[in-house]
Parts: sequence; C-alpha cells; structure tokens
Amino acid sequence: MLDADQLVVLRSVIGSTEPPTDADLHDMYDRLGGVVEVAREVLSKRLADLLNPNVPDSFTIPGQYAQTTGRAALIDALQKQLASLGGGSLSGGVVVLERDDLDGR
Repeated sequence: MLDADQLVVLRSVIGSTEPPTDADLHDMYDRLGGVVEVAREVLSKRLADLLNPNVPDSFTIPGQYAQTTGRAALIDALQKQLASLGGGSLSGGVVVLERDDLDGR
C-alpha cells in the first residue's frame, strides 16, 4: 500500500483528476510494486486513450462553430512525461525523486 508521501508525489505527477481513485492507485501499487510503475501505467493509459483513432481531433457545427482539441500537444506532453520516467526517476516538473526515495528501498 502507498504511504501518504508516495501518494502525494504520485498525484503530483499524474494529477489529482479521478480516475484513478486513490483506492485504485493503492491496488495498482500492490500489483506493480512501485510508484514509478504506477505512474507509467496511468500515463500510458491516458496516452492510449488520446491515440485512439476513433476520438476526433476536432469538431464542427457547419456555419456555427469549429473547435480543435489540441490533442497533438497533449500526446506530446504525455510522451515526454513517460520518457522522463524511463530512467527510474519520477518527475513532475518540480518534484524529482530517486526510486529509492519513492519506494523506501
């Protein structure tokens, strides 16, 4: 189970938006064994959702309104965040901790 500090750091990286709930994060931590792994899984799922070809990048009401979602920028940001986790560090722009600090190892 995640301790309170680990949960705060994890939320600083993945955001406070639910899902996943804190209970889901605790379950993921128990299954995956590390905070970095949980962050990777959450962000990978969000990236997969954005890469879904059935999700439109824009929508239009002919003659009334057009909107682009900015999905490309979100995809780029998630890919960069996932790449930052590749070296075993959990970084959210401000917080940078080594795996040992996160997992108590």
